[in-house]
Amino acid sequence: MSKNNRDIAVVFDDLVEFFSIKSGIDKLISDGVSVDVIVPTHNDGRKSLLDETYNYLKKNGYSPIRNVIKSRKYKILLEPYPTDHNFKPDIINHEFRIKYKYSLISAKPDPVFTVNWNIMYDAILCYTKREVEILSAYTKTFLVAPMKYKDFKKDGRRPSEKPTMLYLPTFGDVSSIDDIADIIKSVKKDFYIVTKAHHSTQHKEDEKSRNNILKNVSDEYYNQTTDLVDLMKKADVVLSDNSSAIFDAIYASVPVAIYNDNTLNDRKLGNVDTYQYQVVKKGIVPYTSDPKKVGKILKEAIKKRKEQAKEREDFSNAKDITKEFVNVIKCFLKKDRKTDEYYAMHDYIRDSFLIKSNEEINKIKESRTWKIGNMITAPYRLAKRLFEK
Repeated sequence: MSKNNRDIAVVFDDLVEFFSIKSGIDKLISDGVSVDVIVPTHNDGRKSLLDETYNYLKKNGYSPIRNVIKSRKYKILLEPYPTDHNFKPDIINHEFRIKYKYSLISAKPDPVFTVNWNIMYDAILCYTKREVEILSAYTKTFLVAPMKYKDFKKDGRRPSEKPTMLYLPTFGDVSSIDDIADIIKSVKKDFYIVTKAHHSTQHKEDEKSRNNILKNVSDEYYNQTTDLVDLMKKADVVLSDNSSAIFDAIYASVPVAIYNDNTLNDRKLGNVDTYQYQVVKKGIVPYTSDPKKVGKILKEAIKKRKEQAKEREDFSNAKDITKEFVNVIKCFLKKDRKTDEYYAMHDYIRDSFLIKSNEEINKIKESRTWKIGNMITAPYRLAKRLFEK
């Protein structure tokens, strides 16, 4: 292979993404597949996040690169979502574009299931049969095992005589952190409190006060450099809000309860409800929007351990946890896009959508009606949707 051609480029914005497929990438490299690990230099002002990710990978034996090598072409581009905005005006030259999931189940169908996050992919790797079906509306989908749980075993050691509660909040408008101080006070007598900040809470300027709240209420606090799987090993129960970590708990057979301020289904998309809403509605995961009842739902969650564990049936049961991922990647390494009529049709659909999107964006720019005073106009809403990454 020419030095200007490589098998795979894999993009990581943060370490959650890296941990999600680390085992699979390591297996490909050991099998002689050439892989370039790419960490962008900028992403919506979160330079500190990207630099921390880059430094961690470098320290742990990888050789990440920061910028696109213009002369280099890859057979496969692996991404967690479209990352083009990180590299413009350059592009990562590739033949096939494949999406890997960084969460076991998407807790936010809006925006994760939107057209702009999926239409460009030649394949999407999913961890559940449910998402294989949903995302097949866009492209070919493949069920793969959750590789970050390779060799997972519970750790019987505990830092306290009290059971360990692992608090795993998301960020933004569906986060519960603003309420957590009073909640922790009410449950701390019964639980040893471990928290892990979402990487956006850790690094976004407008989330810094929330990050400080987490540090102040915790017996142990962790950031993105700690793999969530390591914390699941010692957790007795998990409390979350609208984070995909809910489903990590289910997969790891750790009882989970949900508290949020009536935002359980805020990120539904069309008629696709959030999965946290569905498991609460079915009575599988205890839920409350009342801070005073959090202690109660944590105890209820522990009693529902077996019932929650049944949800694991939707995941792959492969014994070799990297095999399905590696098989899909190696299959695409052998494909020839030019002779495949499926991809000829897929390219036509993708390009037709992108052309239409660009036309709409140009109309919006020409209309000059994005906002009138403080009133958001319909064209502005359309632009916001089109520009979502």
